[in-house]
Amino acid sequence: MARGELNQALTKAEKAEVFRAMQAEIRGSGHWYRCPNGHSYVIGECGMAMEQSRCPECGESVGGGHHALLRSNRRDEEMEALYRRP
Repeated sequence: MARGELNQALTKAEKAEVFRAMQAEIRGSGHWYRCPNGHSYVIGECGMAMEQSRCPECGESVGGGHHALLRSNRRDEEMEALYRRP
């Protein structure tokens, strides 16, 4: 699979399916974020950044440290809204 191919225009239903799969994996905890190029990722456990890594789709820095998110990253409100759904 080519870099960036996974993030090609997912439908809301597909995003919900990804969310459900990850929710089971992280047992309902964690938070969703976006890298500087808009690719979604999740941080499990408390949901706060404790380490820095690279986006698997574009190679940009993701995460952060000491519970502080990198300034170039942002909360993924669309995926977080799925979490808040009844």
